[in-house]
This record gives sequence, C-alpha cells and structure tokens, in this order.
Amino acid sequence: MDYVLLHSLAPALISHARGFASTSPSTDASPQVLPPDAFYPLYWEDIELFASAEQLARQEAAWERMRERSYAVHLWNRKTARLRPDRRSLMHRLLSTFVVLPYWKHE
Repeated sequence: MDYVLLHSLAPALISHARGFASTSPSTDASPQVLPPDAFYPLYWEDIELFASAEQLARQEAAWERMRERSYAVHLWNRKTARLRPDRRSLMHRLLSTFVVLPYWKHE
C-alpha cells in the first residue's frame, strides 16, 4: 500500500464521499458517511488559536466534543508544521496524549 498516496488523498476522498452521499437518494446501497466532525473537528482557520493559550474554555469544549464525536483529527501540515503549541493548548494536549507525530517531543 502506498501510504504517502493514501495520506494525501484520504481527506479529499472523505469529503467527496460525503458530498456524494448527501446528494444521492437514500437507499440501502448508498454510502453511509459520518458527519465532518468525525474527522475534521477543528476548522483549519482556527488551528493557530488551538496552538495558543488563548480562549482556553473554547479549547476545552473542543477537546470534549472530539472525545465524544471524533475518530480522527486532520491537522493540515502546512498550517501546523511551523507552530509551537503552548503547553496549555489543545494542540499540545492532542500531540502529547496521542503522539501523532513521531518526532514530537513535548517539554
């Protein structure tokens, strides 16, 4: 299996399948796709906030929603690779809890 190809196509595939499912007549053969929160609980434009120590109550609420509804979290490498998450942030909590990145070393 080409994991690089899968990694680059998976988010687009999920979005495409979701769009297809929402426009298809409902039948037993129709694909069943979970809501976006299942894989995209964090909006890409808010990702810098979730790496900061700002709006910590909102970050805590997002953490609880993810624990209840999400199976994965897409972190948009172009947006997150340069970030240095604050120790109180949601991003730090995600990385230190699930060790998403093999080179992640929290201080």
